[in-house]
Amino acid sequence: MFWFSFTLGRFFLIWVLGAIPPKWGEKGPASLVICLSITLELMFWLLPTFVGSSVAGCFLGFFYGPLYPLILSVLTKLLPRHLHVSAIGIGSAFGAVGSSCFPIVAGAIAQYKGHFHLLLTATDFSF
Repeated sequence: MFWFSFTLGRFFLIWVLGAIPPKWGEKGPASLVICLSITLELMFWLLPTFVGSSVAGCFLGFFYGPLYPLILSVLTKLLPRHLHVSAIGIGSAFGAVGSSCFPIVAGAIAQYKGHFHLLLTATDFSF
């Protein structure tokens, strides 16, 4: 359900966030989505029931969906025009490296220290 809600979020939230008044700029919607994602991630980890964690995981996918396009939009507004292509390429490369290395590191931490320490480590990395 995570990936289904991720797809729905990518389609619908981009449309909804595009209707936000321009005076908020690009950073407002991106900050809102990031704060909601962090809150839902903590709910996913800390809720003791399977149903609660499943619902939080679905909503987490919904709000993760538009995050990458929003961040790219903010990036193109902040950087000079001649740096757009290289900055987006470098950002995508670091994202790919992180998405391939983090599961290995997360599994090692969870096996060595336990799942709760994995939550603390992931929270530290996100800030």
